[in-house]
Amino acid sequence: MANAYSANLKQLVTRSRVEFGTPEMAFLSGRIPAKSDKVKPFWKAVRQAQQDLKMDNYAWVNCDDITTGSDGIHYDAKGMVTLGQRQAKMMENLLRGEDEQPQASDE
Repeated sequence: MANAYSANLKQLVTRSRVEFGTPEMAFLSGRIPAKSDKVKPFWKAVRQAQQDLKMDNYAWVNCDDITTGSDGIHYDAKGMVTLGQRQAKMMENLLRGEDEQPQASDE
Protein backbone atom coordinates (compact mmCIF):
# COMPACT_ATOMS: atom_id res chain seq x y z
CA MET A 1 0.00 0.00 0.00
CA ALA A 2 2.76 2.50 0.89
CA ASN A 3 4.49 1.83 -2.43
CA ALA A 4 1.34 2.91 -4.28
CA TYR A 5 1.04 6.12 -2.26
CA SER A 6 3.01 8.26 -4.71
CA ALA A 7 0.79 7.36 -7.66
CA ASN A 8 -2.34 7.62 -5.52
CA LEU A 9 -1.39 11.08 -4.25
CA LYS A 10 -0.76 12.30 -7.79
CA GLN A 11 -4.10 10.84 -8.86
CA LEU A 12 -5.87 12.53 -5.92
CA VAL A 13 -4.49 15.93 -6.91
CA THR A 14 -5.32 15.40 -10.59
CA ARG A 15 -8.86 14.13 -9.94
CA SER A 16 -9.58 16.90 -7.43
CA ARG A 17 -8.61 19.50 -9.99
CA VAL A 18 -10.81 17.87 -12.63
CA GLU A 19 -13.74 17.47 -10.22
CA PHE A 20 -13.60 21.14 -9.22
CA GLY A 21 -12.97 22.32 -12.78
CA THR A 22 -9.79 24.09 -11.68
CA PRO A 23 -6.77 22.61 -13.46
CA GLU A 24 -4.31 24.84 -11.60
CA MET A 25 -5.89 24.46 -8.13
CA ALA A 26 -3.32 24.73 -5.35
CA PHE A 27 -2.99 21.55 -3.29
CA LEU A 28 -1.24 21.09 0.06
CA SER A 29 -0.12 17.98 1.88
CA GLY A 30 0.87 17.83 5.54
CA ARG A 31 3.96 15.63 5.42
CA ILE A 32 3.87 12.83 7.97
CA PRO A 33 6.35 13.58 10.78
CA ALA A 34 9.62 11.65 10.91
CA LYS A 35 8.76 10.34 14.38
CA SER A 36 5.84 8.48 12.79
CA ASP A 37 8.31 5.92 11.40
CA LYS A 38 8.59 4.50 14.90
CA VAL A 39 4.82 3.95 14.99
CA LYS A 40 4.30 2.61 11.47
CA PRO A 41 7.47 1.67 9.59
CA PHE A 42 5.80 1.94 6.14
CA TRP A 43 5.08 5.63 6.77
CA LYS A 44 8.63 6.43 5.65
CA ALA A 45 7.57 5.63 2.06
CA VAL A 46 4.46 7.80 2.44
CA ARG A 47 6.53 10.67 3.84
CA GLN A 48 8.98 10.40 0.96
CA ALA A 49 6.19 10.36 -1.62
CA GLN A 50 4.61 13.48 -0.12
CA GLN A 51 7.97 15.22 -0.25
CA ASP A 52 8.99 14.05 -3.74
CA LEU A 53 5.76 14.71 -5.67
CA LYS A 54 6.49 17.22 -8.43
CA MET A 55 3.33 18.89 -9.71
CA ASP A 56 2.50 22.51 -10.44
CA ASN A 57 0.82 24.23 -7.49
CA TYR A 58 1.50 21.34 -5.11
CA ALA A 59 3.43 21.77 -1.89
CA TRP A 60 3.90 19.93 1.36
CA VAL A 61 3.99 21.39 4.85
CA ASN A 62 6.62 20.29 7.36
CA CYS A 63 5.02 18.65 10.40
CA ASP A 64 8.12 17.23 12.07
CA ASP A 65 7.99 19.51 15.11
CA ILE A 66 4.22 19.83 15.52
CA THR A 67 3.00 18.73 18.92
CA THR A 68 0.82 15.64 19.22
CA GLY A 69 -1.65 14.26 21.70
CA SER A 70 -1.21 11.25 23.94
CA ASP A 71 -1.28 8.77 21.04
CA GLY A 72 1.85 10.38 19.55
CA ILE A 73 0.27 10.54 16.09
CA HIS A 74 -2.66 12.96 16.00
CA TYR A 75 -2.02 16.64 16.63
CA ASP A 76 -3.15 18.28 19.83
CA ALA A 77 -4.91 21.69 19.84
CA LYS A 78 -1.63 23.62 19.76
CA GLY A 79 -0.39 21.41 16.93
CA MET A 80 -3.55 21.99 14.90
CA VAL A 81 -3.07 25.76 15.20
CA THR A 82 0.56 25.42 14.10
CA LEU A 83 -0.44 23.22 11.15
CA GLY A 84 -3.12 25.71 10.12
CA GLN A 85 -0.65 28.59 10.26
CA ARG A 86 1.87 26.71 8.14
CA GLN A 87 -0.77 25.69 5.62
CA ALA A 88 -1.99 29.27 5.34
CA LYS A 89 1.56 30.53 4.74
CA MET A 90 2.27 27.84 2.15
CA MET A 91 -1.04 28.47 0.38
CA GLU A 92 -0.20 32.16 0.29
CA ASN A 93 3.16 31.29 -1.30
CA LEU A 94 1.52 29.04 -3.90
CA LEU A 95 -1.07 31.65 -4.82
CA ARG A 96 1.69 34.22 -5.28
CA GLY A 97 3.61 31.84 -7.52
CA GLU A 98 6.29 31.20 -4.91
CA ASP A 99 6.79 27.48 -4.53
CA GLU A 100 9.54 27.45 -1.93
CA GLN A 101 9.31 24.22 -0.01
CA PRO A 102 10.44 23.78 3.57
CA GLN A 103 13.80 22.15 4.12
CA ALA A 104 13.38 18.39 4.19
CA SER A 105 14.88 16.64 7.16
CA ASP A 106 16.02 13.05 6.98
CA GLU A 107 15.11 12.13 10.54
